[in-house]
Amino acid sequence: MRSPRDGNLVLGGYDSASITGSWHDYPMNYSDTLAGRHCPLQVHIQGLQLLLEGQKSVQLLGDGDGHLACIEPYDNLFRLSELGLAGFTDVTGWSPNINYAPNDLFLPEPGLMYPSTASFNGSLKFVFDDGFTVIIPNSELQRPLRGLDKQGSVALHPNITEVNVYNDSFAAWVLERVFLSQVYLAVDYDAQVIKLADVRQNPVTPSPVRFSSANEAKPATRDPYE
Repeated sequence: MRSPRDGNLVLGGYDSASITGSWHDYPMNYSDTLAGRHCPLQVHIQGLQLLLEGQKSVQLLGDGDGHLACIEPYDNLFRLSELGLAGFTDVTGWSPNINYAPNDLFLPEPGLMYPSTASFNGSLKFVFDDGFTVIIPNSELQRPLRGLDKQGSVALHPNITEVNVYNDSFAAWVLERVFLSQVYLAVDYDAQVIKLADVRQNPVTPSPVRFSSANEAKPATRDPYE
């Protein structure tokens, strides 16, 4: 992420100070795999647009097409389907080309790369099936190329721009860390619900709140060792 901030982890609830706006709830009533990938957190993307400054927005995923996506905090880069990635590269006129990457640089997750002279001013707009909209700003979508040198140290190459989109298509769409820089994720396992809301970008004083399902009385169970 371009602008990291302190985070916090709340178990059995969420941080009410970190969210802005209302919750958007999505049921966890599906198989825990998606396109062969283990994915307990799935959502349905209804539309995806590439927003280019001063130009008309471009539909990468048309309204009504729809696509299941996996929320995965472990991944650094967005994964798009063959159709979504092709739409992205067709609009920009660029192709997934890793020839710009120096040979002595190890890239654990290679993204789409371009010379820094080919400026990229795009943002991505995700629209969920319930109308929830998430915009990934340009400041979070691209960065100078970063990898590991032969000594294992982080190395930056400012003459190369890397867009945070994986350079190959993937059967399951993946929403990753950059997505979660704009969205607060809460998972209520008791209620089997994924909860998403816009995240507050400024530092906050945590204010943890229990899930309502955690406050519900549960039947007592007998200790088997009694």
